[in-house]
Amino acid sequence: MGGPRLWTEEIVQRRLKEGRGQGEGEDFTPWQFVQEFSSRGVQSRIPPLTLKRTVHTFSYIERALFLFVEFWLRPRLYREQFAMDRSITMGAAAALGIRYPRYPKTRAPVVMTLDAVVSTSDFAGRSVVTAYDCKPARHLTDRRTLEKLALHKAYCARMGWPHHLFTERSLPREFVRNLDWLRSGPQRVDEIETVPGLFTVLPQFMLQDLFNRRPVQAARDYCTAFDQKHWLPRGTGLRIFKVLVWRRELTPDLTKDELELRSMPLPSQPPVAMNVRRVA
Repeated sequence: MGGPRLWTEEIVQRRLKEGRGQGEGEDFTPWQFVQEFSSRGVQSRIPPLTLKRTVHTFSYIERALFLFVEFWLRPRLYREQFAMDRSITMGAAAALGIRYPRYPKTRAPVVMTLDAVVSTSDFAGRSVVTAYDCKPARHLTDRRTLEKLALHKAYCARMGWPHHLFTERSLPREFVRNLDWLRSGPQRVDEIETVPGLFTVLPQFMLQDLFNRRPVQAARDYCTAFDQKHWLPRGTGLRIFKVLVWRRELTPDLTKDELELRSMPLPSQPPVAMNVRRVA
């Protein structure tokens, strides 16, 4: 299945009628799916863990953003390839004197999309919406890229959303790899415990053991010894460790290749200095 070769206004209207780039929660549908889009980047369909729908990412940077948001912000909604209302983006282009982008050959006005619109809750339980665009850092010196981002910023200002840029420099690659690794820890929907207490009793047992002993060693070594000491199937301790980190009851330095044990209160700021900035 591929996307249209020629984007005509008829195709655009059909997609809008289908609800592409629109919707809430599990009913949200991105403007394009990865199987419809040709990209030189890393395309992926990320299965649900905290959300109820598969997320489509079109590059390494988009995937890194999603993994960070999922782990650190625990979003209520994540809407990738979010379609912006053309009446707003075209109006912003006219006001700012920016040439509006059009589809090749047909010259139909482009439906501009935000890479991610993230809904979270603040401490009072109120909804907070933030928009992100993912760009390689080298593209941020390109005039046309900056013009398009200015239209994105204008749209977000109209909606009352902060608009942030996310690049490959926003997170260390080791941090992203570790987040990918951690996703195999939490219990999946309809997953049955193959080891009694795997997601309930055993994580608390490991946490108590770490608190009492305060071992200083690589997490893999500790988990192997944990399995042997308690006659658990190989790999059980590592799964428990992932569960605890995912719950943020353990906070190892995720910027390192080899994770070391660390049991301390969760910091009030993200575990790395994330280089994400608002669009100027």
